[in-house]
Amino acid sequence: MEKKNLTSQQNLVRDHEGLDSLPGYVLVVYEKLDGGGSIFHRLVNPGERFQPRIKIPFLSSQQKYFAVAVNQSVVRFTFEKTIGMDDALHKFTLICHLSCRVSDPKKISELRDQDPLWQLQEEINQVVGRGIAQRDWEMVRDRFRDLEMRILDGTKVRLRQYAATLGLDILTLELDRTLPDNEIEIERARINAEKAKKKLEIENDESRHRELLYRDRDKDRKIRGIDDTYTVREKELDKKLE
Repeated sequence: MEKKNLTSQQNLVRDHEGLDSLPGYVLVVYEKLDGGGSIFHRLVNPGERFQPRIKIPFLSSQQKYFAVAVNQSVVRFTFEKTIGMDDALHKFTLICHLSCRVSDPKKISELRDQDPLWQLQEEINQVVGRGIAQRDWEMVRDRFRDLEMRILDGTKVRLRQYAATLGLDILTLELDRTLPDNEIEIERARINAEKAKKKLEIENDESRHRELLYRDRDKDRKIRGIDDTYTVREKELDKKLE
């Protein structure tokens, strides 16, 4: 089965009839060569009008030039990959949420048949997946957000440099994961245990608060008793003096 072109599927690059500008797209115009093939001619931004540098008699612009439309919008999509951990015991599904845009229309139009968006997707799967596979399984299962931050901090420079070679710019990359059924049960048990611990801590705090409150009340009561005794004794002494 032939692999579909992800760059075309996400409407990042598309063929364009004619040479008129297209809203939301940059036209990459190529000049057709007499012996076959083509060379880059110029870019046509939205709202611009194509004007050939040299007009050739008896030959229209459509016969001499053709254009590829490159989307200037932000592209967002999600992809998945099964990751096997280095311990050879665990595996899970890594989910990547990517948003990117074209940084070099000329470059991505030249690479369009090589599917640059798919190449970037595979590089992310490889680099991020490799980094996660080397970690402890408990971190994947129990502290994935902490793991996500560490992995992305360690790979973002490399991935952005690679994206630039394809004419792309990574805007955001977020990770998620789906665990096997048995690991889901373990995670659910861990979450319930954490909830029980927090509940117990709250109850202990409330108990200590009540204990301190009762202790303070008892202390206040004793102080009032001492004050009352002193007041009574003071009155008795005053009477004797009178």
